[in-house]
Amino acid sequence: MNQYAKNSATAVLVAFIWIAAFTANENFLTDSQHSVRANWIFLPAAIRLLAVLLFEKTGVIGLFLGAFLITSGNSAEPWMYNAGLASTSGLAPFLVVQIYRRLGLITHDLSNLRASDICSLSLASALSNALILNGYLALSGRFDGNPMQILTVFVGDTLGIVVILGLLSIALSFSLARRR
Repeated sequence: MNQYAKNSATAVLVAFIWIAAFTANENFLTDSQHSVRANWIFLPAAIRLLAVLLFEKTGVIGLFLGAFLITSGNSAEPWMYNAGLASTSGLAPFLVVQIYRRLGLITHDLSNLRASDICSLSLASALSNALILNGYLALSGRFDGNPMQILTVFVGDTLGIVVILGLLSIALSFSLARRR
């Protein structure tokens, strides 16, 4: 299989995982919703960070595709607005990961990734997403000016990342313990 086919398959897989995670979050955590674009617990935020860390630009494309399909299917908004909104999904973690790499805090192969890096990446990704998403909403005239919206996105993304990465950590620990 050539590289183009591998990247395409990876992007489609990321999109599928994003759609599944987003749908699960919407169905199981409906009480955590502050507004249409802000949840107090947003589990798919972990998918964003993991997709970008593992697959870089291909992950961003998959996140865009998944988010675009979700927003287009659930919105009467123009497709250009939905495309802009979908682009924020991959942009925030991509920018954060690129900054960390340029500063030498993490390598492309993630061999120097430590628990403290994961924590700071998670917080930085959540903060950048809160600012970029709500900045886009403001630029498109759809932000109501309530700072609680920004706080909700930040807290929701942070909690979502912590929950998913915590569960992954437990699963990996359990798996490694069973192998010994």
